[in-house]
Amino acid sequence: MTIKNKTDEIIDLTNLNIFDAANKIVMISTNNLTHNISQKIKCKVASSDITDLLKNFPISNIIEFI
Repeated sequence: MTIKNKTDEIIDLTNLNIFDAANKIVMISTNNLTHNISQKIKCKVASSDITDLLKNFPISNIIEFI
């Protein structure tokens, strides 16, 4: 997992399987909610299956998939 600086946050989750990547995304979005961080975080994922799995979670205003 690669994390850049806070101003241009890109998290590379391409090397994780679908369940581990989904877990990390939910944990990151929860952390941002608890710390009132308004900036969107960009997550690079290996497959669109992850976005399909998480589409019912209310994280669209926190996480952006690239």
